[in-house]
Amino acid sequence: MKGRPAPPKPNIPERPAEWGPWEWRNHLADPNARITRDAPSVIAGYAARTGLRRACLNLVYSVQFFERASDWGTIDHLVLRRHDGGVAFPWSDLQRIKDELCGAERVAVEVFPPQSQLVDDANCRHLWALPAGYALPFGLHLEGWKS
Repeated sequence: MKGRPAPPKPNIPERPAEWGPWEWRNHLADPNARITRDAPSVIAGYAARTGLRRACLNLVYSVQFFERASDWGTIDHLVLRRHDGGVAFPWSDLQRIKDELCGAERVAVEVFPPQSQLVDDANCRHLWALPAGYALPFGLHLEGWKS
């Protein structure tokens, strides 16, 4: 009796097992530094227009941080890219990036917008880290959740 052939392996490039440390780039060597309109850098104009506040990378990913004002307070908008151009972003990697760069106890969300608002012109992912202490009114482990 012949067995079924093994399914083909997904075409996902191998990633380094160790990410290495996060390295803060450009004149943003301090992760708490902020770009101002007066910063003597080419990136300053872009930062002033877009809200870019910091950028970092490790051996696998690069991340840009933008600040977004909201009714809940300041939200960190993270734009993540893989250095190898790959399209796969495992959930565990997104969780690890959020934990390492924003804090393990902060809530972050990823948005799947209505088709009419879709922007899909770059190979990246977006996370929005909510202000510290903010809790969503839904989730996997809510006390008193009623179905």
